[in-house]
Amino acid sequence: MDSTRRAALAAFLVLSAPLHSQPDTPAFDGAKWIWFSREPMPITTAQSFPGGANYFRAALTLPDPTGLETAELLITADNLFSVYVNGQLAGESEADHSAWGNPKRFEVTHLLVPGRNVVAVEAINTMPGPAGLLLKLEARLAAGPPRVMVTDETWLSTDQETPQWEQPGFDDAGWRAVHVAGDYGAAPWGRVVVRSALVRAGEPLDERRRQVREALEGLKEAARTGVGPGPRPVREVIPPDDYPWPEGVVFVGQDCSLYRPVHHTGTSADSLTVTIFNPHHTRAFPEHDLPAPVKMGRQLLALRPARPGVVPEVLVDAGPGAIGSPSVSFDGRWIYFSMVRAGEAFFHLYRLSVEEGELERLTDGPFHDLEPAELPDGRIVFASTRIGTFEEYHQPPSRALFVLPAGGGIPRPLTHTFIFDNEPEVLADGRLLFIRSDNFFDRGKVETLLHAVHPDGTGGYTEFGLELGPEYGDRLRAFHCGSPAPLPDGRVAFVTGSSIAVGRPGCAARDLQHLRVEAADVAALPDGRLLCTVVGRTPLDVARKNGRQPNPQYRFEQLALLDPDRPAGGAVIVFDSGGDPIHSPVFLGPRPRPPQLVAKVDPHRADDLRATGELY
Repeated sequence: MDSTRRAALAAFLVLSAPLHSQPDTPAFDGAKWIWFSREPMPITTAQSFPGGANYFRAALTLPDPTGLETAELLITADNLFSVYVNGQLAGESEADHSAWGNPKRFEVTHLLVPGRNVVAVEAINTMPGPAGLLLKLEARLAAGPPRVMVTDETWLSTDQETPQWEQPGFDDAGWRAVHVAGDYGAAPWGRVVVRSALVRAGEPLDERRRQVREALEGLKEAARTGVGPGPRPVREVIPPDDYPWPEGVVFVGQDCSLYRPVHHTGTSADSLTVTIFNPHHTRAFPEHDLPAPVKMGRQLLALRPARPGVVPEVLVDAGPGAIGSPSVSFDGRWIYFSMVRAGEAFFHLYRLSVEEGELERLTDGPFHDLEPAELPDGRIVFASTRIGTFEEYHQPPSRALFVLPAGGGIPRPLTHTFIFDNEPEVLADGRLLFIRSDNFFDRGKVETLLHAVHPDGTGGYTEFGLELGPEYGDRLRAFHCGSPAPLPDGRVAFVTGSSIAVGRPGCAARDLQHLRVEAADVAALPDGRLLCTVVGRTPLDVARKNGRQPNPQYRFEQLALLDPDRPAGGAVIVFDSGGDPIHSPVFLGPRPRPPQLVAKVDPHRADDLRATGELY
């Protein structure tokens, strides 16, 4: 056989080798979902477990001498976990309610000893609902089969945290046997896939892990008490003497947002209130049946210049009415906002001349018109209930995007949705980015995404959140987002459930940059810095006394500046209200106008009633 044929035969044998010769993907085969319960009979996942932290223990015996070569631990918990091996912290989940969908892998060889080895887990269910712990530890020996530990009915558990509970010598005789919630693969979790890289357990806490640990402690306390821990104050830095302060900032004061009440009021405000659910009082749209809040206040305020020590100027006072969603024209001459006057039934659009102070009403009618923004061609885009449809499940009026001609006239629909389009902003490339709340599954459940369209309503494409997998089985994608803020370099910042995310349109979730700042909202400055509202330092008794914000733990009272290119640089505080909840800051001044894209739709043909079709 010549060398060419031998090489070809060798290549064929390699390519035709059986697939089982490839390294196996780590999996939880053999493990069971377990949880703690005081009920005498096992609880199924169809029932709700209470929120709170539970504690679990089990032991694995290794021979003496062990002959141990490697040991790997796979773990996840719905929702969060910290795992200990022989009393040492091996690792923890991310501080994310949906972190159970991303199991962790820890190399624990150095933590194991001959004889009895104890694995202890603190697992947190952050709110009532399905809960479970899933774990598999495999110790490979030099001789003989591997020793394997999995979560099953032999584990012990409790809901009481006791000193030294994670230590090997702790007496757990009083703990209960766990309840098995289901085998690996059971609903609602399915066969979660391990994608995380293998990391060495027990490494010293770096700054990021320290932040995760602090967040886990806060979430544990929130689950135990049923009261959210509230955002942490931002890390403040003192700016240099030559710090470039913005020439102006507009924001909303005296927060009176229509947070979801216990009872209806019997007024037209109920048509907005029914669509509002956000326990953190930020502009991040939560995963829920209903979209995030429409943030409102009593006063429209301005800081000119925007720097500490400047007293805010009241531009418009709505009195018993309400003001919200301010924006500024590209030339800096006009401030647009939404307002309902005292005695009126609906929010409408207004514009205020920055120089003359003249106020002009732009829309009218029995509709809520909200969140105006100027387009590059001078038209005004806004969200409105005037689309005339109703969300199918809770029946509030749908909100679609409309455009108002630059010279005034009749608003025209830009998007045609029967759910909710919110918070339109213009991207640096001239397209329009907004929050789309959309239906999924087989009923009016809502999830949110960041969607973009051409300024004429064509070319719709989801830019953030589309690639996320389902959070429960084949159902819900959990993507908390809101307050989109396009940056001049093409990136976009937006608030999430626990941070400010920054990324380029179309990037995957793993490529987003997260600024570890718990903000209520975010806006961009022309120089690329970010302006946001963060928690204040007013004592709780003062916050309770002012009575303006239902949950005093979420007191967003400070305006802060961040540099997304220096994420560790901290925040510069621009203004502290001293107890008055504020929100929705935007830059007041001229900024570059994005390109005006050529329309793809002939407006004359669009007005022809015959220019239509059928949607199947």
